[in-house]
Amino acid sequence: MDNPCVGKNICLEHLLLKQRNLTRLEIVGVTSNNRSIYYFTDVQGYVYVSTEDSSEEALRDVLETLKGVGSILFQASSDYGSPSQLQ
Repeated sequence: MDNPCVGKNICLEHLLLKQRNLTRLEIVGVTSNNRSIYYFTDVQGYVYVSTEDSSEEALRDVLETLKGVGSILFQASSDYGSPSQLQ
């Protein structure tokens, strides 16, 4: 099993034990210092972010949560037409 460092002195396995409400999404990028940025989600759909060798824990990120909701809405409008077409 892949068990990367997802925070400051914390591996994926231990972060998920510490923050049991979270599920790992993926690595979404790297910082200018070449540290991996990890995204997680909770059952309510909030996105949490942690940075390799930097974060003490995954923190809720409202902007990233809204970006995710926006992409879901965009996909739905692409699949079913705009709201005005649905009426």
